[in-house]
Amino acid sequence: MSFSSITAKDRRRFAAGMLYKRGIASKNQIASITDLICEGPVEGLYDVSSSVFLDGDPVHDTSAEAAFFNETLSISIGTGATQLGTVYTGTGGSAPTNASALNVLEETDSTHHRFVFIFGVASFTENINHFQQQWYTTINGIFSPVSNAELGLTASSGNPFEQFYQSDSGTLANGNHRLRVHMHDPLGNKLDDAYDEYRIHEIRDSSDNAITNAAGPKAILKKISSGWGMHNLFSKDDADEGTLVTVEIDLALKAEIVLSSGNKKIQVNNNYTDAYAITKKLFSLSAVLDKSNKSAKVKDSTIQFRRGTEFQAPLRQLAGIGTSSRSVSLSDSNKAPFEVVGSHWRSDGVGGTAYYREDFGTAGTQAWAEDSGLSNSRITLMTKTITLSATGMTSGQISEIDELRLQLRYPGGLYHTGGSGGDYYHAAGHQVHVIVKRDGAWQYKLQDMYNSGGLVDYRKTKTGISRDHVIDMTPLQPYEDLKVLVTRLSPTAINNESNGKYQAATMNGTKVQFLNDSDDNNLAAVDGSQITSLVAIIKEKLNYPFTALGTVTFSARDYSGIPTRMYEVLGKKVRIPSNYTPRHLASDSTKAEYGALWDGTFKPNLVYTDNPAWVFYDMVTNDRYGLGGYIEDIDIDKYSLYKIAKYCDELVPDGNGDFEPRFRANIYFTKATDCYKVLKDMATVFRGMLYWMDGQLLTVQDSPGTPVYNFGKSNIIDGEIKTEGTGAKTRANQVIVSWNNPKSQFKLEPIIVEDRQNILDTGRINKVEANAFGCTSQGQAIRYGKWKLWTAVNQTEIISFKTGINAAFLQPGDIINVENSDEYGIAFSGRVSAYELINSSSQGKLTLDRDISTESGGAQVDGGDSERSSYTFNANSTYTISVLVETRKLVLAQDSATITPSSGSDITYNRGDEIQSVWLPATDSATLSYGAVDMAQEDDVLRGRIVSAKNNNSADNETVLLELLNGTAIETLQFNSGDVSVVSGKTVITFDTMGGSQASPKFNDAPTASDSIWAIKEDTTTGEAAYSYKEYKILGITEEDNQTVGISAANFSNAKFDAVDKEFRLDVEDTVYVNEQDNAPPPRSVYLLRTPRPETAGDEIIVQWDPPLNAEGTATYEHASGYEIEIFPSVDEKVIEIKNANQTSHPLTELEDGQWSIGVRTITPERRSRYTFADITIKDPYGSYSGSRVAELPIGVKSDFDTASITSTTFNLLNRNWAMVSPAAELTSSLTNPSPTTAASYSQELASMGYSNSTYGALLTAYLMFDRDTTSSDYLRLVNYKGVAFENTEIQLWYDVSTFAPTSSGGVENNRWTSVNCNVSVPATSGTNIVTQTGGDDFKDVFQVGDVLRLYDGSKYYAGKVAFIDAANNKLFVDRQLNSSTSTLAITANSTTKAVARSTLRVDPINDSIIATINRTSGGVYSFINHVILAAGVRGRAVTATPDLNFLNYTSANALSSSWTDNISIEATAVNYLDPVFKVTGDFASNANPNNTTEAGKADSSFKDSDSGTVNTYTKIVHNADESSNPIAYTDPSEGAAQVFTVTVREKNDQNNSLYETSTKVTIGKIREGVQGSSTAVLYLYAVQDVKPASTTTIKDPNEDSNFPTVTAKLSGTGGGALVLDGTAIHANGGVLISGQASGWYTTPQAPTGTQKQWVIVASANGTGTTDTVARGEWSVPQQFSGADGLDGYSITTVEAYLLNNSSTTPDEPNQSTTYNFTGNNQGHQGTLHNSLSWSTSISAVTSSNQYLWKSTAAAISNTPSGAPVATIAANDWSTPVIVNQYVTGSQGVPGQRKTQIFMYYQTAASSEPPAPTAGQLSMNWTTGVLTYTGSGGGNTWNVSAPTFAAANANKYWYCPVSVAETGTYSGSAYTTTITVGDVEQTIGFSGLVTFVASGSDTTITDGSDSFNYTSINGSNIKTGAIQSANFTVASSGGAEENFATRGARFDLAGESIKTPFFFSKWDNSTNSGSAGFNGNITFGSGDSSFAGNAVLRLGPSNSAHIKMYVDNNGQTPKIEINDGTRVRVKLGHLS
Repeated sequence: MSFSSITAKDRRRFAAGMLYKRGIASKNQIASITDLICEGPVEGLYDVSSSVFLDGDPVHDTSAEAAFFNETLSISIGTGATQLGTVYTGTGGSAPTNASALNVLEETDSTHHRFVFIFGVASFTENINHFQQQWYTTINGIFSPVSNAELGLTASSGNPFEQFYQSDSGTLANGNHRLRVHMHDPLGNKLDDAYDEYRIHEIRDSSDNAITNAAGPKAILKKISSGWGMHNLFSKDDADEGTLVTVEIDLALKAEIVLSSGNKKIQVNNNYTDAYAITKKLFSLSAVLDKSNKSAKVKDSTIQFRRGTEFQAPLRQLAGIGTSSRSVSLSDSNKAPFEVVGSHWRSDGVGGTAYYREDFGTAGTQAWAEDSGLSNSRITLMTKTITLSATGMTSGQISEIDELRLQLRYPGGLYHTGGSGGDYYHAAGHQVHVIVKRDGAWQYKLQDMYNSGGLVDYRKTKTGISRDHVIDMTPLQPYEDLKVLVTRLSPTAINNESNGKYQAATMNGTKVQFLNDSDDNNLAAVDGSQITSLVAIIKEKLNYPFTALGTVTFSARDYSGIPTRMYEVLGKKVRIPSNYTPRHLASDSTKAEYGALWDGTFKPNLVYTDNPAWVFYDMVTNDRYGLGGYIEDIDIDKYSLYKIAKYCDELVPDGNGDFEPRFRANIYFTKATDCYKVLKDMATVFRGMLYWMDGQLLTVQDSPGTPVYNFGKSNIIDGEIKTEGTGAKTRANQVIVSWNNPKSQFKLEPIIVEDRQNILDTGRINKVEANAFGCTSQGQAIRYGKWKLWTAVNQTEIISFKTGINAAFLQPGDIINVENSDEYGIAFSGRVSAYELINSSSQGKLTLDRDISTESGGAQVDGGDSERSSYTFNANSTYTISVLVETRKLVLAQDSATITPSSGSDITYNRGDEIQSVWLPATDSATLSYGAVDMAQEDDVLRGRIVSAKNNNSADNETVLLELLNGTAIETLQFNSGDVSVVSGKTVITFDTMGGSQASPKFNDAPTASDSIWAIKEDTTTGEAAYSYKEYKILGITEEDNQTVGISAANFSNAKFDAVDKEFRLDVEDTVYVNEQDNAPPPRSVYLLRTPRPETAGDEIIVQWDPPLNAEGTATYEHASGYEIEIFPSVDEKVIEIKNANQTSHPLTELEDGQWSIGVRTITPERRSRYTFADITIKDPYGSYSGSRVAELPIGVKSDFDTASITSTTFNLLNRNWAMVSPAAELTSSLTNPSPTTAASYSQELASMGYSNSTYGALLTAYLMFDRDTTSSDYLRLVNYKGVAFENTEIQLWYDVSTFAPTSSGGVENNRWTSVNCNVSVPATSGTNIVTQTGGDDFKDVFQVGDVLRLYDGSKYYAGKVAFIDAANNKLFVDRQLNSSTSTLAITANSTTKAVARSTLRVDPINDSIIATINRTSGGVYSFINHVILAAGVRGRAVTATPDLNFLNYTSANALSSSWTDNISIEATAVNYLDPVFKVTGDFASNANPNNTTEAGKADSSFKDSDSGTVNTYTKIVHNADESSNPIAYTDPSEGAAQVFTVTVREKNDQNNSLYETSTKVTIGKIREGVQGSSTAVLYLYAVQDVKPASTTTIKDPNEDSNFPTVTAKLSGTGGGALVLDGTAIHANGGVLISGQASGWYTTPQAPTGTQKQWVIVASANGTGTTDTVARGEWSVPQQFSGADGLDGYSITTVEAYLLNNSSTTPDEPNQSTTYNFTGNNQGHQGTLHNSLSWSTSISAVTSSNQYLWKSTAAAISNTPSGAPVATIAANDWSTPVIVNQYVTGSQGVPGQRKTQIFMYYQTAASSEPPAPTAGQLSMNWTTGVLTYTGSGGGNTWNVSAPTFAAANANKYWYCPVSVAETGTYSGSAYTTTITVGDVEQTIGFSGLVTFVASGSDTTITDGSDSFNYTSINGSNIKTGAIQSANFTVASSGGAEENFATRGARFDLAGESIKTPFFFSKWDNSTNSGSAGFNGNITFGSGDSSFAGNAVLRLGPSNSAHIKMYVDNNGQTPKIEINDGTRVRVKLGHLS
């Protein structure tokens, strides 16, 4: 139901919560409001996210964006890709399909998709074997909270976890599994709402070993985190006890909604590993995932809902999960704007010295004053300090802060104004520090504070913006105070733009470097900033157990205030009987299900139901919000409630032709209220009353019933019956019922129920008002009103009397018979005297206690005129006697029932009939069986059983409503006057069958004499006699002091309930004032019409939309009041409001180029729809050109010539080989005349300007247009711009003057138009601009945006500019109203009249332009105004140059290692030059021209012609010698500098004009090798003996053993760092050999035995090569390594000594014995290393005076106790010194690695990109520097030299970059050469280039293997395989259709075939036969002279057999002739 929230938190705030939505500088707020909804748990939202309303409007639109869930639906999905789900109603095996269930949803795609969640795909019950909870983790010493529970399960059998396993490292391809692990109650029942969510983390085998194949009996589950601190349902105790749990598996799959067979369906890819089929499982759909969020109905909206379970997850607010905040009070000074004076911080790259922000010194002490800022010579910063304790916060409050949110604001915006007056982007920077106070002291060390680094804002906005900065304080906790320091880094009011981009502040260690440009003096900037707020956040992750919560977020832009929130909720879950299934969970969702015998227990889980009986029961028994603390279950008559519940669930007519439950309860309590009032109001829902009787709460329902007792004068004390009645004038005949209408968002609405006949009869209306409590059904509200009305009109009598104590068993609600003989004087009640069975017990005979006839009398009759004296039984009446019997039986408590026995015929029973046999479930199962009911059972047991009585054993059986009558009962029999006699003064009745209508003429239970009360009812021919007994319902019963019972009752009739429940229908819905539907419909489509204007910047469009329709598809949505337009991207984020619902278009202007999305949504007085979007790519058709134009066309053309003339009537460009480009186009679009020999390419005939007729006069002015992209050679067009009038408008039109007036006859209007083969329709709707295609060609194939469309209806012309083409729907939109007539324009294409046409001339406003304005005098003299603009670069001239040697190689000694044999040269190629000349200058070597030649080896002094035999190539020798005779020195022209040469090209005929100059540079690089470095290795030898090795021991110390060999160590490669096993010094087993014998020393440790010890010696190897030798004296003194006495461990290191000198001779190694301390203050080497040389452990740099750095190493080893280990290094332990660094003049090392990039050129022109050469096809010669292509291909090869470009070739030339580098290690005098080939790029292309020569020329062009004349394109010389249109498509193979094209055309010249949609022709060379065909009408014109008249068609040649059809006599005599080749044999048609 809907309601406003009780408690709401408005979490609206600026940026921090919005950053993830809007970005830093958003001006709109995101609001988040949390509502406490009600007690929980509840079922959830009714229609998922579309059940949340803001101001009455659903937040999400069900059809397009909201989540979807209907628990009456299930789904089945197969396995595989693109599976379509089948939806069913219900989940059972017989559940029917529901194909249309999803039709409410809109289709989606891969971008805007959903997820389908399938519930309970599998379930199993397992035991917990493991549990582990981790609450915290430590990160950098800081405690951080986590929630990471692990749960282990053991399968009872098999491996059930395998197919649901998902590894941590990846996700399923299309789906994910979630495991719900449920607790059990003490009885072992699964608790539905008590579960934790997990995923399978790991699968284990039975021994708890993790396995990878996922097939194991155990699983480790990881909890899906629900937030820190949330309770876990399970614990370690569960693992210890092996607690049994139920695991239910849910599956999520990515889904799309697709249309299939006319219905919407779910499509998924269910094809991941181990995927399985899904059969009839409940499912839900997520909301549509639209990453852009632009189509959302409510912007930035999210919905979170918590159902109120005990362990629910906390809500996530904008600030995070569970946050509370406190605003920090700021002082005025802290809120004041920053003022920073000085210059920018900047780096070396942007203007000089790099300046830094020095915050703290390296020692960690404060280095600047916090409040004064930092100053230096450039800038004085401002820092604002906020100390939290000074703002009024206590230390306790401060210590709880988890997060700080600082807001900075730029109140005036952020921008600056440039010199030209425009606004530009601007940047400003800040920095934030937070210093904490801990233990009374401020902590200034870097690790104890927060440092934001540079915070840079970069915007161009003139409105105020804010930015939030969020600071996570948890890593710095604990603390007692905080100090927040905010520093402005950039000066205020200074421009800081750098080339349109800003450079961010960056961290440099502990410094902040702020980078900007050098414009320090521009004060035209608005960048003032200030602190606006500081908020302290405390994160409280509260989940509010048993409380249903909702949080909704939205853009505050859409609401003027806080909107009212409403939630449509399926409410509280309650206890329900164990055998009861509410209708929404039943297999038939329309009715509830009652299963097996109810045993009085309830389901273990709470379940949602709206049955008012169980809602009432929950309120009575719940101890949180109800009376559960006062009333126990045993205090409630739950069986009475069960009976009421079944009555509530019975289906009754709903007034709309369907059925609904009789009573439903939808109640929302908003405040605490008196419990009796609450319960009384709730009882009214099911028409009940409350009583407390016999120690129980009793609910009595006004429902059908049967009498249970008789009352008359004989058992009424004193025979006194008091009667009360209502006055006729006060009886209500109209009830106004208030109910909650769901169609009006559950607002309280009145509905009138009235007795119209009574109103007519009485002439008055007596109305009462009533509230249908908890009613949301109009049918239920009407039934309630009818019940109130029937009761008021018909139940008008209340009686009261007293009786004996024997009636005390009666209770309120019981039905009794009462006969009042005093009122009418007829003694129709008394006591039974006797009863007996007669006629073999087949009949009953009843003796009454009096003679009715004689004892009746005394009453006034006929209005008091006479007194009745006696009574005579009427022969025409039927009598019923009701007798009170003592009985125990079951009777039917409904109108009728037909019971089918297990055998035999059906038995029909009526209300009150005793039923002895019925279908009942067995006591221990739901299986039904038929038989007699065991009446010996206890009352409670029997009552519990009969509620499950059924009428048969079929699946669709019905419940039989039975009532147990125990103790006393009323039985009735019928009789007539013939059955009555008087015996001994008493009336005796002998019962018979009443003519067959009474089956058994006896009582089932015999009346007890003197105790049994009888009463009689007489039915006369006119109705029931007034003196008959009547039925009353007991209202109250009291026990008096004198052992009497007082009873009050109201008259009663079962007819009431049929009158209430049936025979009504709902009123027809108001069609005038219709309620709005929940979701306003959006515009059906949005169209973006292009309407560009040349005079404005950017592009212009018209947004047009189809208005939304009403539900029935008519008219514009009647509730629409306007529209809103939203534009993406948008700077100001504002919407455009359209306040007129009839307006369906709106113009947008000055849109910049780029991608735009325009959305339109419907606005109503109460709602807004979601947006309908259309996307458009804007590219201004007029470009950025701002020069002069004639309409669209720019005036002028850029060219490298400007001469032209007019001769007579011909205009000529004097340079036929022109190059031109429009001034609006890029120079790269320039065109060089491809056809300089064709006159049309450089001249234009002007005579057509003078042609005229009576309609069109001669022209005095026209324009010569440069037609850049013409498909012919006619680049010059004579055009004019003219307004043309049409029926609906006037349009300015460009047209070709020569085509318009081709002859002296003058202009013809149709010559301006091109006929289009489209049949069209334009509706007559006012303002329409939409054209619909009804036949012919598609619009997109014949029109383009900007065309003028013309329509001709036979008498009038209509026109408009094409603005948009909707190709999908065959619609075309023009820019104005098209049909001004009152009827639909339906126009069929006609090529003669051009009924549907477009403007022929299409101008390009960028590439086309005006060359000249042509003027003509009236006398026919022509002149022109030349608009040619001389400009450089138009022709696209360029030059390329390549050296034949790219670089020179030198050794480290500067010796040249490259070699070449003869000269070094550069080859230059001029591109697009007419006649180029060249000039080469640059860095020539000093010895480049040893022979002093005139040209070679020195700079050109003047421009040179091309090489002989070429037209555009020039070769220049830059070094006139070979390598051996005249090498280039490394220092020439300067050390290491490359040689750079400049190649300049100009036109030969105009050498002094730099306009035509281009140049390029060529570089020949120099590469020198480096010096080889050294390698070091530590070596160990091991020996085993009892004593330390010495000169006298078995195994000797190598230092004392002169025979110990010198060994070799390998320093690199495989085995590097170890001794070489050479077989001489070192054996293969690692043993050291002395003269071939083992020395006892080994390279690997040996195992000591007994008392042996293991000894170790160490040496170091050091060298620049791959090996080094180690002499015996280099080994250390032996030290014990291990052994029996267990000495201390060893400390080992390598000590390095360095010597710097200027000699390349190896010096002496260190010669002094020294020590090495491993620890302590003197750690390191101690002592002098050499007695004379300066050996040191420090490294010194080499210089020119000390060019060599030597290194020697020694191993230090010690087993001194670890407290202070010290090693002794003997004088002879040092290795032989090696050079580790050398000055550049040192000896040559290994060459350095070389790398270069070379361009390879494809040697043949090609129309498409050729394949790049592979690395394997290329070979690099490092010596010559030449890269060679080694692949095959003839001329189609690659080379470093550019090919000769053939100017006439229309193909393209291609190149690719190749990177060549030496890699790896230097081996075998070389490195590995790695070649990387880049992408192939086009270098030059001559698209459309054609040359022309005079006819008959034999000049040819060779292209590949083809040679052909280059002449005018006349068809004979076009060589190609096939020609086809871009849109060509052909029918699928098979049948004759494949011969025709479905669209476009193809001419297969090689295959000798033609295919068009209308015609085909093909030839089969194999059969030497052909065929042709037509697809449509065939029409031929005249022209064949062999035909006798106007020929139509001839089949066959004229000189052989043929058929000819033709029309003769000017179209009057049609004929068909059959000719055998000699004569006509048959003639048909007109034969005269």
